[in-house]
Amino acid sequence: MVRAQAAELFAAGVDPVEVAERLRVSTKSAYQWKRRWQAGDVAALASRGPSGASCRLSDRQLDRLRAELDRGPAAHGWPDQRWTLARVTLLIGRLFHTRYTLRGTSYLLHRLDYSPQVPARRAAERDEEKVAAWRAETWAEGTRLAATTGAWIVFEDEAGQSLRPPKARTWAPRGHTPTVRVSGKGSGPGLDGRPGLLPARPAAPHVLPGPDPPQP
Repeated sequence: MVRAQAAELFAAGVDPVEVAERLRVSTKSAYQWKRRWQAGDVAALASRGPSGASCRLSDRQLDRLRAELDRGPAAHGWPDQRWTLARVTLLIGRLFHTRYTLRGTSYLLHRLDYSPQVPARRAAERDEEKVAAWRAETWAEGTRLAATTGAWIVFEDEAGQSLRPPKARTWAPRGHTPTVRVSGKGSGPGLDGRPGLLPARPAAPHVLPGPDPPQP
């Protein structure tokens, strides 16, 4: 729970501004939580839920809804990985035969400690095992050889290349930024398709090598 995490950070002496940054909440909320924590410890931070009418779903139904949301939209037939209010509303209807308005769904998601967030993006083709092996073996050997010989390591990439990831927000547990996997296949170069070079020399500034400066 985010508020319990905030209490642990307050106990460790972390400033509310930093707590807000770490947990991705507003500074105002962090200061309010600290005042409640100082007045009554962790129990005072327990969420009271949204005001107004009681929830139309039982605790057991809410637990099932959390589990189904954790499975992701793709598991329920949607083509991408974004939870929108319309999709969650439709999911609630399918699971519990209960009709919610979009605003009601928003209140319900806040009760579950969800918030609309901009997801992080990661290439679907990324192979974590190969990345780790490359860093541990190829990169380590390359930097050792470059340092020994005084050589430059040059990275080449396609300038203007884009994965064209979705920019829309998705609902996710507060304080846990979701990751959306996107594919680079079919992405052509941008307006400028020329290759870009980034030279680097171990233990040296990342600057382009050039002629020696004139001697005085």
